[in-house]
Amino acid sequence: MTHAHASARARSAGLVRILTFLLLLAASVQAATAPSVRLREALADGDLPRAREALVDWIAQDPDRAALHYNLACLEARLDAPRDAVAALDRAFRLGFDDVRRAAADPDLAALAEDPGLRSLLDDTRL
Repeated sequence: MTHAHASARARSAGLVRILTFLLLLAASVQAATAPSVRLREALADGDLPRAREALVDWIAQDPDRAALHYNLACLEARLDAPRDAVAALDRAFRLGFDDVRRAAADPDLAALAEDPGLRSLLDDTRL
């Protein structure tokens, strides 16, 4: 093999490594932002099950963000899943969400107004 061939092969291998790195970097950036983008798109389309899936994925990436759990509670309520809604709201409160008035007046949670689990949670949180 000539020196020119060896040099070309080395450059080619270097380019492959750089391209591989860039592709992996792009994939990791996309994965980090994908749930929020998917959530926004699903909500814009009115696709609540798809929005729930995106939000659950986002929570998996950032499990201690209270606002995400609050939003999950709202989605669960709109999807007629009261137990899941109350559980998500409870988690939001445990993580520091403290706007009980907002939760009590939120139209997304209105379907749960008579749910004993929600009433108990709101009463306990007001203490």
